[in-house]
Amino acid sequence: MLKKTVLFLTIVSLIVVFIGCSSKTTTLITTDSLTTSETTTLTDSETTTITTNPITTAPTTIEPTTQAPTTEVPTTEIPTTVDQFLELANSLVLIEERDSNFYLPAELEYITITWSTNDTDYIEIANSVILFNDEFAYEVSVTNPTYEQGDQSIIITGTFLYEEREIQRDFTVLILSVPSSVNLNEDLALIQTSYTIEDEFALPVLNYSSYSNIQISSEIADYISYVDDIFTIVRPTEADAIGTISFTVSYGDSSEEVTINITIKKEIEVIEGATLIISQYVKGSSFNKYIELYNATSETINLSEYTIETYFNDKTTVGGTFTLSGTLAPGAVIVIGHPSGTIYDPDLDNGTAINFNGNDAIVLKHNGVVIDSIGQIGNDVAFAADVTLIRKPGITSGDTDPYNAYNLDEWIAEAQDSANDLGTHTA
Repeated sequence: MLKKTVLFLTIVSLIVVFIGCSSKTTTLITTDSLTTSETTTLTDSETTTITTNPITTAPTTIEPTTQAPTTEVPTTEIPTTVDQFLELANSLVLIEERDSNFYLPAELEYITITWSTNDTDYIEIANSVILFNDEFAYEVSVTNPTYEQGDQSIIITGTFLYEEREIQRDFTVLILSVPSSVNLNEDLALIQTSYTIEDEFALPVLNYSSYSNIQISSEIADYISYVDDIFTIVRPTEADAIGTISFTVSYGDSSEEVTINITIKKEIEVIEGATLIISQYVKGSSFNKYIELYNATSETINLSEYTIETYFNDKTTVGGTFTLSGTLAPGAVIVIGHPSGTIYDPDLDNGTAINFNGNDAIVLKHNGVVIDSIGQIGNDVAFAADVTLIRKPGITSGDTDPYNAYNLDEWIAEAQDSANDLGTHTA
């Protein structure tokens, strides 16, 4: 009975506790750790703490705001301001002196440049652009001022363009004049190193320079005098006079001493009936074949009026003809040779008429008329094989009958290939 009583009291106590709990106030506290605790106050002054399962909230992650990096174009490459554009345009420097053709830039980084000038006497700027040293440029042609004009300053205007911006800048360039030495050398080229003279003689007319300090050597001083830029000649009677004339050629700040060789030909005695004659005949080895002609007249001869004809062997028809050219002064000689000859350098050469052997007749004609001959047409006798024949002094007219016998008395015979007297003749 006692057990039942205790059990009953226990049940009653539990019911009271339950009712009391439902009548009390409950407080919730939220901590920073996000764990919730509930505290219950009982009527019997006992405190019971009930800890519930912690409420865990996933931390909130705020993504940092990251901006994509930006790259700015350097302002030095593109003119963002007028000052930058001007600074780049003003940085261009041209070479201040020019003596020959040159080039102007057509671009400066991002700037386009065009060029002009009003000084067209000394430069000419091309209208179109070319590629020069891997850069675009305008070619400038230079015409140098003369030495007397002196150096010339010219203005070249550059127009600098970028988009809608445009400025102009003037550049001064000095175009150098031609040095006086250049003009002096051009004049010196007009003066020969030697002259053969027979009458009045004058030095060449120079384009820039002048002559001074004329000096005549003693060897020819008796035969030549100098007055008013003219050399007056008195020809010697015995032999040619050979000497020199020295002088100074000057232009501006340049000058040069010059000496030329002078040969004054001896006076020729005029003989009535004198003509152009065969003065030497050479039948040497191989192609060493030459004919020398001497002008025994007192006039200059027009050689284009004369022909040489060769009659081979015993033929009576012409085998080779050669028409001469040029002129021949009185007392002068001309040598015609085979082009393959080696012992003398002739004035004229021909391989047809000047291809004779010792049995071939040679005929000299003036406008178709025979004026001299050597050998005999129609006769193949070897009258002059392997020999040099020189016309004797005093012979001033030729053998006009090529069909008659060859006259040995008019000739001096010398050894084969003898050419010592070729180019000269004693009349």
